[in-house]
Amino acid sequence: MFFESPHAPYTFPPECALTKPYVADLNYLTMDLKKDIGAIKNSYINACRHLDTQLDRVFVYLREKKLLDSTLVVVTGDHGRRVHGEGPLGHHSAFSEEADPRPADPPRPGVTPRVVDRMTSHLDLPATVLPRLGVTNPPADYSLGSDLIAGPPREWLLVSGWTEVVYVDDAYKAIFPVKSYTMTRQQVSTRDDAPSDKSVFLGACRDRVTQMMKDLRRFQ
Repeated sequence: MFFESPHAPYTFPPECALTKPYVADLNYLTMDLKKDIGAIKNSYINACRHLDTQLDRVFVYLREKKLLDSTLVVVTGDHGRRVHGEGPLGHHSAFSEEADPRPADPPRPGVTPRVVDRMTSHLDLPATVLPRLGVTNPPADYSLGSDLIAGPPREWLLVSGWTEVVYVDDAYKAIFPVKSYTMTRQQVSTRDDAPSDKSVFLGACRDRVTQMMKDLRRFQ
């Protein structure tokens, strides 16, 4: 199921307005970002609250129909979002620490709920879900990921945009354009988006970057 409310223009019914003031009708052409950013952020929060109410409807239905114990439910998003006053608004303009991370709630039958604060990827979802649906061959046969519950922790990962791929680890973030018209966007930063030296990065991470490029061709 795909829910649109936390995506611009951040729609929600009045009863989900947890924070005020908010922008009732967000228009990128007429908004004053410097003036309206606080209200825009409130709209985003309210839209996320609306999403919570819709997810609740799904869980209530599954529970009432006695399907919850036999259903795997994965809750995640496709990106984060920048909704503060610095840098570009949105999610596709920069691979920032606000826009890249996204929450995930993978299925974990028989596992006590807990918060796991480690590096993960959407690539890990097939390797997490399919074994619990009866698939017995190794995840490497069909996925570049590992089991989020039972697999080893990640040391680095790949983030994909429309025209770039990005290497990320605990120390570095490196953008590699994949389209000719974005070649000027190649850059290296620290994990928290401070500028970093490209030669130092490549010296430390060359083998991983080489593996990343090989992985991109694996399931063509």
